[in-house]
Amino acid sequence: MIPYNRRVQNLSDPPRYPRARCPAREGWLALVFVLLAACSSEAPVPTLPRLALEPCPPADNIEDGLCGTWEVFEDRDAQTGRRIGLRVVVLPALSTDIAPDPLFILAGGPGQAASELTDIIRVPFRQVNRERDLVFVDQRGTGGSNPLTCEIGEDAPDDTLLLDPMSDEILRAHVVEQVEACVAALDADPRLYTTPLAMDDLDDVRAALGYETINLWGGSYGTRAGLVYLRRHPDRVRTAILDGLAPVAIKLPLYMGMDAARALDLLLQDCAADAGCHAAYPELGAALQTLLDTLEQGPVRHTLAHPRTGRPTDIVVSRTSLASSVRAPLYSPDLAVVLPLAISRAAAGDYGPLSAMGVGFAGDASLYTGMFLSVVCSEDVPRITTEDRALAAAEPLFGTSLLDSFEALCGAWPQGTLPDGYDAPIASDRPVLLLSGLLDPVTPPRWAESVRGSLTNATHITVPGVGHGTMGAGCVPDLMAEFIDQGSAATLDVACVERIERPRFFDSTLGPGPFAVEAP
Repeated sequence: MIPYNRRVQNLSDPPRYPRARCPAREGWLALVFVLLAACSSEAPVPTLPRLALEPCPPADNIEDGLCGTWEVFEDRDAQTGRRIGLRVVVLPALSTDIAPDPLFILAGGPGQAASELTDIIRVPFRQVNRERDLVFVDQRGTGGSNPLTCEIGEDAPDDTLLLDPMSDEILRAHVVEQVEACVAALDADPRLYTTPLAMDDLDDVRAALGYETINLWGGSYGTRAGLVYLRRHPDRVRTAILDGLAPVAIKLPLYMGMDAARALDLLLQDCAADAGCHAAYPELGAALQTLLDTLEQGPVRHTLAHPRTGRPTDIVVSRTSLASSVRAPLYSPDLAVVLPLAISRAAAGDYGPLSAMGVGFAGDASLYTGMFLSVVCSEDVPRITTEDRALAAAEPLFGTSLLDSFEALCGAWPQGTLPDGYDAPIASDRPVLLLSGLLDPVTPPRWAESVRGSLTNATHITVPGVGHGTMGAGCVPDLMAEFIDQGSAATLDVACVERIERPRFFDSTLGPGPFAVEAP
């Protein structure tokens, strides 16, 4: 087993996991003495780790990371049958004065693997990592934890470049066939990859690593996972930071169109209030509505330069694909600043900018589609009611097209069972910091407010100028570090977030004015 701090220990030393902290005693022999003789009658006795960690393989490209695997039963209730390995990565604390409670990272999606986010996470949590380990556990069904890998839409022809295989009606029948084939080929029972089971896995890893209590950070779907862990293992949580709330009540994909329409309205308002943007695109909202109305009559074909190859490519544009192409850049304000230009160009018959933005956005993170379906088809879609469908039908971007696609996909995917009362509000008195991006098109601030009432020690911060995910914005890393260090939000000075603004819009292909002037 490789120790945490290789600078002061060699390979024969025992691991430096959470330990008794008696100031006058250093090293392993002193620790043993403390445990046997009890440095103080009130000192907590640490739990020694059972999970062996070794330096991560060079191919993983996880600098200074320690890796290991912890086995659990796939069927946790039966405790028999197939066992699956959970991939664990630890970025050890940088200091020699290590806090006993690490930060566990809960990835989003659903379907992202936590271990694939180490480079993204270590930057905003650098302050936290000075004294605390950062722990990444690939949720069952992702990454190195028996991944439910389904290749959906991989064989789509070039003319479907703008079509989202998970939502577009043109690809629906073919994608359902692919989902059925994936289920048949899996070495897994997809019914057993729900959030409650995964959070019990997480607690097994916590215990195996020897941590008594932990701090949580979850982003997007990871906030749901964090809330479920908080409910199932409340005594193990010291603090929780939940960024971009996606509680069970969000019923994916029911509100995706509504929340995207809200973010789009904010963009149109901000463009109209910006002199350069308004001058360049004075009728932006009307141009978009004309596009949607035209495509309501049926898909159309256009020719554009393929964003990867540059070759002329005929593409199909449907109403759903246009809505999806407009929605995707709203996640990131840095991409959304180009959206007015892309909409204006599409209205003139040039879908090149929209397609290029879509390709760039799709490459941001890997998603294990099978795990995504196991969660959504068990926890969200079954709770969508007839009244919900009527609500969606009135939504201006997607109507019921998203619901229709997800219901078709879930019809081909086995559905798991959930604990009684799973959709009830989660109550807790643990310190919780709720973060929302004002411009978020999928988990806007209202979802944090929806859970705040039952979290009696929660603080909600809305960050202006930010879309989906606030962890790297402005002073937010400092606020998170202070919250974890203090174990409370009572002393946080949140005024600094007000200085975070939306980036300036592109008035032309050269960028924002006043220097954005088209070349002659």
